[in-house]
Amino acid sequence: MAFEELLSQVGGLGRFQMLHLVFILPSLMLLIPHILLENFAAAIPGHRCWVHMLDNNTGSGNETGILSEDALLRISIPLDSNLRPEKCRRFVHPQWQLLHLNGTIHSTSEADTEPCVDGWVYDQSYFPSTIVTKWDLVCDYQSLKSVVQFLLLTGMLVGGIIGGHVSDRWLVESARWLIITNKLDEGLKALRKVARTNGIKNAEETLNIEVVRSTMQEELDAAQTKTTVCDLFRNPSMRKRICILVFLRFANTIPFYGTMVNLQHVGSNIFLLQKCRPCVWLWHVWESAVLLLLFPVLLFTSLNSSPLFSETKNLPLPDTIKDVENQKKNLKEKA
Repeated sequence: MAFEELLSQVGGLGRFQMLHLVFILPSLMLLIPHILLENFAAAIPGHRCWVHMLDNNTGSGNETGILSEDALLRISIPLDSNLRPEKCRRFVHPQWQLLHLNGTIHSTSEADTEPCVDGWVYDQSYFPSTIVTKWDLVCDYQSLKSVVQFLLLTGMLVGGIIGGHVSDRWLVESARWLIITNKLDEGLKALRKVARTNGIKNAEETLNIEVVRSTMQEELDAAQTKTTVCDLFRNPSMRKRICILVFLRFANTIPFYGTMVNLQHVGSNIFLLQKCRPCVWLWHVWESAVLLLLFPVLLFTSLNSSPLFSETKNLPLPDTIKDVENQKKNLKEKA
């Protein structure tokens, strides 16, 4: 909370912070399309087995020349439980008798079928080409498509860990980091730069080494103590905050990424589903009452967890673990 006092002296939320926000927006605009890109680059179009009589480019497949494409498809590809052509199997031999059924339902379970040993034919009405059509990631190989999503999210995880660690150290303008690493002169220069950008004219007079040192003395002393990740969980108040933050992050991430990387599963025009809701996705994919309740429960619980934070109680944000401890003591004293 001490650093907030210094920020207020250099103009608080002013022009400098707004400029930083403007510079950050382009990187976010590049990130979001990459998350959505998998829906298009790895889309699974409609497909069926390649059939000699239908798909032989030499034109010799349909020797009679009088059978329509639908008729050839009927005698070459079995129907699934929804009476639609199978996507992953074909008849070993053409079932000519199916041409004389006049549209009546006929069981083809007795006929011999085989996998798509000659490849697949893909519907190109939406996507002329995807990685699925290029590498035939369908049927028995469809599980390999998940590798694409795995690599994407793994890259984001690793990037988040490394980027979050590095971002606190490589910015010259990070005045707070410069101060707590005992580089007071450089930290003071950074603060004065912020003040000038924000239009504070008397910053040179009011902001000096003594002011910075006295304001940040508590944090300077705390920075000399070696800490580990375990220290975040030793204090009960800090432990509660960490657990709530982890849950809120989970409640936000699962609906967002679960929807954004699986838009095609909704079963409609993917170009119209960029803003579809998570519950709609769950309804079409799983149709499970338990899973339909998952997102509302997460939403309700996360909303009720937010008031547990100090910032939602009109209290200043704590900067250190000691601030969290002091905040709890102050609340007990007031109670």
